[in-house]
Amino acid sequence: PLRTLKRQYIKDLSDVLAIHLKRFRLNWEMMRTEKVNKRFEFPLDLDMFPYTKEGIEWKSKAKDTERIHKNHDDAYYHFTLVGVVVHSGDNLNGGHYYSYARTTKGWFEFNDAVVKPFNICNLERESFGGNLGYKQENNGYSQDLDSANTAYMLFYERKAPLVSDIEFLKEGTESKKQISKLKRMIEAPQLTRQLLHTMQAETHWLGEVYKYVEEENVALDKAAKVFDPSFADFMVNVTHFAANQFRNLLQSFDNNYVVLEQYLNECSVFIRTATVFALVTLSTSRSRSDLKKPKGSSGTPNVLIMMLDDLYFLISNSSGLGCDLVRKVSEDIDEQIEDESALMKSLVTENCVAYDAFRTRLNDLLL
Repeated sequence: PLRTLKRQYIKDLSDVLAIHLKRFRLNWEMMRTEKVNKRFEFPLDLDMFPYTKEGIEWKSKAKDTERIHKNHDDAYYHFTLVGVVVHSGDNLNGGHYYSYARTTKGWFEFNDAVVKPFNICNLERESFGGNLGYKQENNGYSQDLDSANTAYMLFYERKAPLVSDIEFLKEGTESKKQISKLKRMIEAPQLTRQLLHTMQAETHWLGEVYKYVEEENVALDKAAKVFDPSFADFMVNVTHFAANQFRNLLQSFDNNYVVLEQYLNECSVFIRTATVFALVTLSTSRSRSDLKKPKGSSGTPNVLIMMLDDLYFLISNSSGLGCDLVRKVSEDIDEQIEDESALMKSLVTENCVAYDAFRTRLNDLLL
């Protein structure tokens, strides 16, 4: 067989390195993003030579009598840490960002409006992440607890900076031509107006791009909430609480329609939101296993089915009290799920049955 070798290396190094740590990942079973709080160590001083083309070639020829020569002196490869961006939290869609940065007066913590000195000796404890050394007990489950404060981005600066890129370009003939051309355009209003007109004509599509990005961000936020266990637990628990409260009111104020109608009207916004949440989550769950309770969750394997039963109990009672809740809920579902027939084909059998049963009962209330 033919042996091949694939490798990546850095060809050129700038004065500043920005290193992004992959602290988030997609859980393909639950289809949600998760925070990676595992320990990652990084040095105050960084030698980048092993990661460059010449560094890799140097290592591969370690046993040769003649080694290659470095393209630069040692100072070119040596960097020092000047900044750290920290993410504090357990998921991509929440938490807090702050930073540690080295200034001419030492290291400081920049945390929103709070700026205070930072002891660099505490960097490991405050940003490396990893096991805190004790376990967390939650609903009978025991698990190692990782620090939620982890470095997200690292910034290194060359110890002996090279000549800046701007100064370097100013010495080039081509750059002088560009600067001269720009200067003539600034001094000639007619040419400046022509340039602006050309730029506007070529960037008319930016509005469409902005709209597309905004829609994608909204969709991502909705999907993140759908598959966030803590948010799901919250919705399930509040729905169950609202249904039990209404059951108690029915026993205490059976003939007092004013009290019952007032309660449902006060809960109407939540009921509409919870119904859409339950159906969308059910429709985007690939199998029943996606609905099983995660560790530390108060949910149950059929948590969404139970939630829909509670919601139907509230919605069905509203129809006899003069509330317009049934129609509003149906309109909310139609707005969120544009092609219901295509959705039904994509659902797994048990989810499809639960979804269809709820919609059928809701449609019966509209008749």
